Amino acid sequence: YVALALITGLGFMLRGRVGFAGLLTGSFIGSVIFYFVTNTGSWLAEPVYAKTAAGWLQAMTVGLPGFPPTWWFYRHTMISDLLFTAIFVACVRLGSRAEAPALEPRRAPAA
Repeated sequence: YVALALITGLGFMLRGRVGFAGLLTGSFIGSVIFYFVTNTGSWLAEPVYAKTAAGWLQAMTVGLPGFPPTWWFYRHTMISDLLFTAIFVACVRLGSRAEAPALEPRRAPAA
């Protein structure tokens, strides 16, 4: 919930004030926030991690033995976030260009 609240706040700060590059940057920052908040939460909650700086660094990089490293998951999360943002912006821009022209109102037949 903390990550969601922070990312939502980021979205409200960027709303209506940035272009495509700014949206991609915001998406990247949102991915970083998610990565740090969720991995720190895992480090705090998971008893396997030592509650030291080394344990936190393990949670941020290699994760738990027997699982893929946490940076690997982050890389895929970031790529999917950036790709989604790019596709979403492209669809919005294409949709705004392709909007149907306004229809003229029907006129009543002359009597």
